[in-house]
Amino acid sequence: MNERLHYTLEVADWRDLGKLREIEQECFGDQSWTLLDLIGVLTISGVVRVKAVMDGEMIGFAAAE
Repeated sequence: MNERLHYTLEVADWRDLGKLREIEQECFGDQSWTLLDLIGVLTISGVVRVKAVMDGEMIGFAAAE
């Protein structure tokens, strides 16, 4: 299968909290970050936040200091 995914990389912010919680729970289950951790990663200055978006929906997230 040589199907290409068409997605964009965009800046993530606090408005992505709901979808980020869903992705976090789906990927990590009981080891998911807490709500406070997610709020922090989406709002603390000095953190670079990127989301992958496909068909208008967030499908991935990465953050780094």
